[in-house]
Amino acid sequence: MTTIILHDGTDREAWLDARHAGVGASEVPILFGCGYGDSAQLDLYARKIGSSVPKFEADEGMDLGTLLEPVIVAEVARRAGIGSAYAPNKALIANPDYPHLVCTPDTLTDSGEPVEVKNICHRIDESEWLDGIPFKYQLQLQSQIAVCEAKRGLFGAMLFGGRIVWTWLDRDDELIVDINHRVGVFWGHVERREPCAPNGTRSSRQAAVAIASELPPKELFDGDMDQAVLDYESAKSDEAYAKRVASAAEQKRKTCEDSIILAMGGAQKAVTTSGWQFIRTVTKRKASTTKASESHGLKVLAPKGDDE
Repeated sequence: MTTIILHDGTDREAWLDARHAGVGASEVPILFGCGYGDSAQLDLYARKIGSSVPKFEADEGMDLGTLLEPVIVAEVARRAGIGSAYAPNKALIANPDYPHLVCTPDTLTDSGEPVEVKNICHRIDESEWLDGIPFKYQLQLQSQIAVCEAKRGLFGAMLFGGRIVWTWLDRDDELIVDINHRVGVFWGHVERREPCAPNGTRSSRQAAVAIASELPPKELFDGDMDQAVLDYESAKSDEAYAKRVASAAEQKRKTCEDSIILAMGGAQKAVTTSGWQFIRTVTKRKASTTKASESHGLKVLAPKGDDE
């Protein structure tokens, strides 16, 4: 086995510094466009070169997840039939076969297989779990499987505080090749100090500002900026058109609601024979800096099983 321990994880700040030596398994989804939140490659690039982007702050849900991690690991391992006495892993692991990929699995089985668990709470979209493990978590675990030279990995999660799910994930060599390729392309940007393309998210903007602030002022020339200006004007035009279409659609919806209210007469609620429900609503706004007012609306409920 050719894995290398880059840091034992006893010092959090030193562990974070060591992590800058490569792309962490949890960061790999960013390279596939499915990272956590509004993550962007440009933000990841800025962090790897040491730009002064805002530090990531863990919220209460993440802190609780860290506290619950040993419990979830023990229960997932028990259900998977591999015992439950596993010490948390804090070591940052690397592998020469994947020179720019590093990982810190939550723990390792006696056979060296990575185990990754999640505490899925209210901040996560439940629909992500309809078809099994979300792809971003598969990417994270496959990255760990690659670095640890394992044939499989164990994934588990506590969903919304009330259910444990778990599964073994077999090694996917084709996906691992893709992961290694994308990590290599990204790391080329880091080594050349060539910023990745922005994607318009909040983290992308913060990274752009941080990177630009560390560069000397530059003089812009028309020839260099022609394409950027054309792209900007095109995007601005598309955005204006989309807003007009959205505004017209909203006006049409409100017109339909007014027609339904008229058809209901004095009724506050109506139901059609096909199952459509219409409920009139009133929202009262208290007087503060503006005059007190009432806003009348209509709640429309489609028949059960109707996608519309």
